[in-house]
Order: sequence, then structure tokens, then C-alpha cells
Amino acid sequence: DTVLANSLVTSMLATGDIKKYQIIVTTVGCLVFPLSWLAYHLGFEPQVGYMLYFVIYSILLFVRLYLLRDMVKLPIMMYVREVLFKVTPVMAISCAIPSILLFVIDEGLLRLVAVVLLSMTVTTVTTYLIGLNEGEKKYIIGLLEKNPVLKKLRQR
Repeated sequence: DTVLANSLVTSMLATGDIKKYQIIVTTVGCLVFPLSWLAYHLGFEPQVGYMLYFVIYSILLFVRLYLLRDMVKLPIMMYVREVLFKVTPVMAISCAIPSILLFVIDEGLLRLVAVVLLSMTVTTVTTYLIGLNEGEKKYIIGLLEKNPVLKKLRQR
């Protein structure tokens, strides 16, 4: 399962009514294998398997939302607004900016280190700026202010 689906799965399990949910979700999720096989059989590149996985599991997220709408009275638009609208730009920016280095730096250890460090930095910054609400930002700042290592660094 994906990170976005974990809390949805937990809420479904809490209802005890899992048969219909599991049958539908498992069936849709299993489409990755035959569709990937078909794509490979038709001569597509191996990367198409990853693309199909992304598409199927994106569809699966909405299937889960639809099923949970009735099971746990989940307001779909609230989930889309509060979760997906925050996660999507963070994901897009966190992938796009480090990807630039793939075209600028030749393949090797330097590029690997640069992409990893830039990815970590961009993901952290965009998550903080775009993905968190004000209460979550205050909580993070509070944790950082209590950190003994950071306190020692500030004293120097």
C-alpha cells in the first residue's frame, strides 16, 4: 500500500466490514501485473511498468475513497483538499528540481550525492512551506527548539 492509503486502510479495518473493500481493492491492484506484461509483450520499455503501477495505484486511491465514503462517512472533497492538494505540489516540486541535475551533471558518484542531497533539501523545504498547516509548523519549530544538539549549536 501507499503512504496516502495507510490511514484509509486503517479506518476501513476499524469498521469490520472488509470483504467488499478487499475484493475490489485487490482486484484493481492486481491489474498492474497483467497490464505490465501486456505492455512488455507489445514492446514497451521497462519503465512503462513503473508508470502503470503509478497510474493503477492513483486510481486505487480514488477507489478507496469512494468505498470509504459510505463505510466511515469520509468526506471525499475534504480529503482531496486537505491531503491531495498539499501532497501533489510537494511531490511535483520534490521530483522536478532534483531531476534537473540528471541533465546537468554526468553520471557518477558526484551526481548521485548531489541528487540525493538536493532531493532531501527540496523535499524538506517544500513539505514545510506547502505541506504543513500553521499548527504543524509551530509543532516542528517547538521540537527543533527543544533539541539539545541545536541548543548547543546556538550557544556557540
